[in-house]
Amino acid sequence: MKDYFERLTNRLLEVNDEMSYAEARTWVEMLWEDFETTYAKAGYKYKGQRDDRENC
Repeated sequence: MKDYFERLTNRLLEVNDEMSYAEARTWVEMLWEDFETTYAKAGYKYKGQRDDRENC
């Protein structure tokens, strides 16, 4: 999962050069947590974060 967050953070920095690395990483992590919460509230079974994602 760390690799996935790292790639998303770097992608965000590519499109927004005014953001610091820490800010971009925080955005990525917070949006991911929001996704998990929203998915669960919608009644879907979410299997949680996976560290073995290859194609993200």
